[in-house]
Amino acid sequence: MENDSEQERKAMKRNIIIIILVLLLIFMSGCTGEQKSVAGDTSIASPAVYNTNGNIQNGGLITYNDSHVYFLVDTGNGKFGFTKSGTDKLGLYQANPDGSNIKLIGATSIETSLNVYSGAIYGAGDDGIYRVDLKTKKEKKIIDGYELPWKSMQIVGNKLYYTDGTTIYAANLNGDSKTKIVSGPAPVATAIGDCNALWYFAINGQDIYYVINSYQHSGDPQNAMLYKRKLNTNNKNGEEDVIYKGNSIYNIQFSGSNIYYLDLDNLNAGYVYNGTRSLYKNGVKLKNGSSIVGYHILNHTIYFMRYEARGDTNTLTKADLKLASCKTLQSKMPFPVEDWVYADKKSIFWYPNAENIKMLNLKTNAVKPFFDMPSEDN
Repeated sequence: MENDSEQERKAMKRNIIIIILVLLLIFMSGCTGEQKSVAGDTSIASPAVYNTNGNIQNGGLITYNDSHVYFLVDTGNGKFGFTKSGTDKLGLYQANPDGSNIKLIGATSIETSLNVYSGAIYGAGDDGIYRVDLKTKKEKKIIDGYELPWKSMQIVGNKLYYTDGTTIYAANLNGDSKTKIVSGPAPVATAIGDCNALWYFAINGQDIYYVINSYQHSGDPQNAMLYKRKLNTNNKNGEEDVIYKGNSIYNIQFSGSNIYYLDLDNLNAGYVYNGTRSLYKNGVKLKNGSSIVGYHILNHTIYFMRYEARGDTNTLTKADLKLASCKTLQSKMPFPVEDWVYADKKSIFWYPNAENIKMLNLKTNAVKPFFDMPSEDN
């Protein structure tokens, strides 16, 4: 038989092994008491990131948290207050993730870039950044304004990042302590709009990517440059790198270290559904990437809308990250259908028109209405 000291040594050894295993499990599970975003792929980040980059890049009309989906409904002309007959059916809504228990929060000045954080919805409107308290339903403008055809804003960490068309700013969540992150070139007014527009940006980890479009639709310089720089308020102009050049780059998304974006193959063709928009990966047009008008990267998969010129319809497709293997999920959607593709943890969403939303279940691939505009009698 073993003596007492030998048994004690063995017992101590077992306890040490158990302690080491417990510490390893804690370390591997990341139990730090703090929820962190997914590094290197903000398209599939947790709702703690306040909205995914993919949703923001597609216009930001939908966001979500662990309990609800929040979305905007309008008449198609940027009006989020009332229907033609004056009833209050448009604006900011909330629903359960399956589309049940839909509630109208209220009319809103927010038009894009929904973010949900700490009991409030944030978003960009025609003349500033707004905050809607979900408890009181009261809306407040926290950053005063600008008037641009495209507004972009995203909450990352405890900062609010937005562009006014020439400059990217960071601000506190109450709208103060505004700091310039990127200063673009001075805009040049033309008969068809401003050149040197800084409308699009995306944040991935510690880096910010942004586009300066210096084009005109007819005869003048036609180019866009995608830049990258550290997300650091101490950066000075000139400390950025030109990553890619194109005609009109937008909808910047990520998967790991890979960068995806849409670009116009032929800028002179304009922004029409004629197959001129294509999906690029790391500056190279993907083999099956033509005629893609909207996409969303989720869980190492691309969901995209492809315009079918022959039938004048859109097709929703699921594909791998190289677009080598594609599966049609919904076809022959009558034109026009909104290009933007949104997602939460379980579903893909799109707007077949300005007042309705469709939902595709990622597990079953079943499609059903998520939201239909209530009738005037309801």
